Amino acid sequence: LYEYDQDMNSLGSNQMFTQFFSKASAEVIRYLEIEKRAIKLKAKEEYRAPLIDANDGQSLPLLAWIRMFYSNKSLINPIGVSRKNIEATYDIFSNAILSGTTHTYRNRSIIEDQWAGLQFLRAAGVRDEWLWLFMRKEGNGPVFFDLTSGGLRAADVAKGVSAIHAYEMAPRDPGIKLLGVTNGDNRLYSSKFFREALKEAGNTDYEHATPETVAEAKKISKRRIDLNDSQTVISYIGRLVPEKAGRNGAFTDKNIEAAVKEGVQVVIYGNVQQNDASRTIAERLDFLQKRLDTAGYAGKFIFKSRFNIDEQRMLLAASDMQIQDSDRHTGASEYTESNASANGALQMGAAYWEGIIQHQGGIINR
Repeated sequence: LYEYDQDMNSLGSNQMFTQFFSKASAEVIRYLEIEKRAIKLKAKEEYRAPLIDANDGQSLPLLAWIRMFYSNKSLINPIGVSRKNIEATYDIFSNAILSGTTHTYRNRSIIEDQWAGLQFLRAAGVRDEWLWLFMRKEGNGPVFFDLTSGGLRAADVAKGVSAIHAYEMAPRDPGIKLLGVTNGDNRLYSSKFFREALKEAGNTDYEHATPETVAEAKKISKRRIDLNDSQTVISYIGRLVPEKAGRNGAFTDKNIEAAVKEGVQVVIYGNVQQNDASRTIAERLDFLQKRLDTAGYAGKFIFKSRFNIDEQRMLLAASDMQIQDSDRHTGASEYTESNASANGALQMGAAYWEGIIQHQGGIINR
């Protein structure tokens, strides 16, 4: 994830991928909506233009392309399409509501070199009167081009994914009002295996589960993934990168060993990324797991470097506590990607305000 070629002109670069992905997405939406519109009109029903929400750096330019290339009838590319198609395209996009969400702190598509950025945007079909949409600067630094900013500025409504994230991202695009609206989560999906365990424990009312049935469901969930059902499970699930799973936060060797010594099961599911820093963390955790396996402690440390969504949901069901202590300014709203509360687990984060982690309950032992 987030790994791109460094040569901006390479098809695998962030900028080239972003341009292709966002433009292709606009075309997919175009033809899906044309088909939908035709069906509605044939049935003599009202057609309503879509609300289009583009989320995160690589998809946000979609909104800029719509604003520039599809909302002006004279600028819609006529090659290979009928006049009827152009009329339908204009009707769809000129009435669409555009919503843009910046999802992270760092994942933006930026071109720092002004000349290279100018050439890139012109090759992408951006006319001079629209260049301002992509121009940005940090403080007193030089002007550069930001494709992500272009999408946010083109939106009818622009959002961050938590209150503090929106507050801290707002200075990058001072001309727009950035709202803090957190990501949603499908709790039925996130807690599928925990709900099954609750049902097996005799509780059919998930929203009003009793402490006794939650405790029994945790035991059932732990046994399903070969964990000791009488021991506490503390987990981390996510990308294995320094800012998320670094060795200087909660999961230091010393802390993991102390927990395992006291009879706690510490489980880390960390997806290894294609870079040296991530691979180094994996190697050290693998070494630690092997050492603790022979230490004779009451608890256990488990590290898995690859996992799928079902394995994630099964671990969430078995967890008593999930720890997400990302470095400051790196966790915009990661909690919704690994919903511990929906699985009857406590959520623990760092002491500072990061995303929405600290809003999942009260501060304890302060």
